[in-house]
Parts: sequence; structure tokens; C-alpha cells
Amino acid sequence: MALLHALIELGKENRYGIAIAHVNHGLRGHASERDAVFVARLAKKHNVPYYEKKIDAFAIQKKIGGSLEEAGRDARYHFFHETADRYGYDKIAVGHHLEDDAELILMNMIRGSGPTGMAGIAPVRGRIVRPLIHCRRSDIRSFLHTGNIAYVHDESNDNTRFHRNHVRHCLIPALEDYNPRVVENLHKMGQIAGSENGWIEGMLSPVFDAVAADRSKGRLVLDIEKAKRQHVAVKRRIVRKALFTVKGDLRRIGFAHIDAIIALMDKPDPSGRIDLPDRIRVTRKNTFLILTAEKQPLRSTALAGDGFGVPFYEYTVAEKQAVSGRMVIPEAGAHIVLTRLPVEDMDGFPSGDTAALDWDRLVFPLYVRNVRPGDRFMPLGMSRTQKLKDFFINNKIPAEKRRRVPLLQSKGQVAWIAGLRMDDRFKITRETKTVLMVSLVKDLY
Repeated sequence: MALLHALIELGKENRYGIAIAHVNHGLRGHASERDAVFVARLAKKHNVPYYEKKIDAFAIQKKIGGSLEEAGRDARYHFFHETADRYGYDKIAVGHHLEDDAELILMNMIRGSGPTGMAGIAPVRGRIVRPLIHCRRSDIRSFLHTGNIAYVHDESNDNTRFHRNHVRHCLIPALEDYNPRVVENLHKMGQIAGSENGWIEGMLSPVFDAVAADRSKGRLVLDIEKAKRQHVAVKRRIVRKALFTVKGDLRRIGFAHIDAIIALMDKPDPSGRIDLPDRIRVTRKNTFLILTAEKQPLRSTALAGDGFGVPFYEYTVAEKQAVSGRMVIPEAGAHIVLTRLPVEDMDGFPSGDTAALDWDRLVFPLYVRNVRPGDRFMPLGMSRTQKLKDFFINNKIPAEKRRRVPLLQSKGQVAWIAGLRMDDRFKITRETKTVLMVSLVKDLY
């Protein structure tokens, strides 16, 4: 309520528009309905656009797992972002204050968080802004009382059975016996940690870019040899950033997970695997570490491979990457180099592990994957399709090596069996103007 009234007054001076978005979590029965009615009436009174959504937080938690608080928060922020996108708002202001920040920092300390957890609540993160983050709860209440502004008290915040409430009502008052300014000091520590984390992240970026051998949606490859040269603190940051890049967040990822991944990189055995929460798989292949966000349960048969230790894999090649790019294929022990060039710039006709494809016959995105049952293609120089299984048999490719061979696919058609044969339908003709050169570089590992 304090935030809303402050924004209404400031909006008159700065001429920006505001709206109210309210989520009824359905957790407190009549009290939840009372809150929704209160906010709706307030919006009408101030002639402010009002958007409301009712959710079943219990059902969401049951579906996605995690805590009830996480389920509610995720649904709430999803609605905020969705509403902002739909109606053209560029900022989402939320009411966190100084005590909220101090409580979170203290909770993170208790659970053993590192410097990132010490940073607390960011005043600005993307389009989320927290104008009251430096204000004490007592100052906010004084503002409400002075302005005769009505507000609703959420009784669930008094229940000390909840961990955060116990920290708020029991632990912090006990610490204030030692230092009455403990809340302000925790908040200040968070500000210092936040600014230093920002500086560290800036310093880390070029190191991370050098260690990241390849990245695409839901997949990232780290060069172990380059990572191992770094200080252990930097290695932890690299692993955290890699997991965040692949997973999208770091929920359910703890210190033990980070150090287990570092141990996997440091061990003499050039192979190994760690399965993490939320279907994140970390696989070591010689000198490379592959992090993938799997769509299926990690124990499913589809991820078990073919009995030769090679799982099904598939990577996307965007048109921009095909113009001039490199893709690491750890499962194949190789990487692919892609280059687009005018046909007149070709230096002779490629052979061996390089193919020249007619660019205009390709449909992007392309896919690099291994063989699937029933795959067919039209070998260069032939007019009929052939099963890849028969092609491998005819060319004496051992069964244990077939799953390693990368295929380049365009709109459901195999354009190239890397290092072996291209498809006749993608060959260069007199009409070809632009060529995609693709080369398989073996023995990367």
C-alpha cells in the first residue's frame, strides 16, 4: 500500500502510468478473498487499471515440486511478467523493504550460502524494481499512519512455524540484543556483496567465454583443461555460470553439487557422469564437460544410449551459426566447422571430411544428431533413398561406431553423413549461387 500510494503521487509529477496486478494464491480461504476485494476496491477508488489472477498454489506445488513458497512465487512473477508484456508496462515494482533483505541474507548465511547469497535482494533486476528496499518496516508503517492509508495484515506472517517468520520474530530480535543496528548492517553487507559480485561477474565473463567450447539452448560444453588452470574460486564461478546458462536458474543446486562437478573435472578418469536436480546431466568426455538440460527423466531408457555408451544426441544449428561457426560434438569425439561462401569462391571441390551443400536447398534451423531407427538418405550420385543402416553395413562401419557419426539434417532430410557421404538432393549444381562448406574435424578428444 505504501509503494502504491508513493507511485501514484510520483506519477503525477513524472507523468507515467501505473497499474495494479494482484495474485490470489488461494491459501488462506476467506482472508485471501478479502485481500483481493480490498485491492480491487482500491484500484477502482484511484482509477488505476487492475489485473487479478487466482491460482491454486497447492496444485502447482504438487505438479512441479519444491516448496509451497517457491510455487507461489514462480506463479506470481509469471503473472506479473505476462501482464506487463500484454499491456505494455516496462517496470514491475514490488514492495520488498530493508527487513526483507536482512532476513534473506541471514537465512542464506544459516544454510551455508556463498558470496552470491550474501548479496541479498537486488534493488533492480531486469525490469523488476524495488523502490522500498532501503526503507525500514517502521518507516513504512509511519508513512501509512501519517497518510491515513488503510492496509491489510496477512496473519500468516505471524506464524513462527514458518522458517522465515521464525527468523523475523525470534532470531533477529535476539541478535538486536547484541547490536541494535544488526538489520541495517546485514543490509549494508548485502549491498557490498552485491556490488563486488557484479564486479567479479564482469571479470569472469571473458574467462568463461574462453572455457565454454560450445553452447546452444539447453546445452553447454566446457574445456576442462582451460578450466583446471583457474583458481578454485574461479572454477566454482565457472560451474555456477554454466549451470545457470543451461538450467535458467540455480534452484536446488547447492555447494555439494558445484564441488562434485569440479571433482569430476579434476579426477584422472576421463569419463564420468553426474545427474543433478531438474533433469540436468553433467557428462565428462575426456577433456570436455558437457552440461545438458534433458527433457525426459534421467533414468529413462531414451537417455540410456545404445548399449555402447553413446546416448542419442541432437543439437540445433541456427542460420547465423552456419554462416561462420563451430560446433563441438562430444559424443562423436569431433567438431564441425561451418562456412557460407559464394560458389565462385570455392577452392576446388571438397573431399574427405568436407562437404559442399547448396545453401538455398537447406531449411534452417539445421540439426546435428546421430542415427535413429528408420533413417534414410539419398547417397550422392544415386536416385533412390537407402536406409542408413544398410549404408553403414555396406561401408563396413562397425556397429559400436555408428551412433557416434554425426548427421546434418535439414527439414527431416539427412543432408550429410559427416565424413562419409552427402545427400544427392543437396549437391551443388549449375544453378547454385551460395555454398555451405561443412568439415568434420576428428580426434578432438
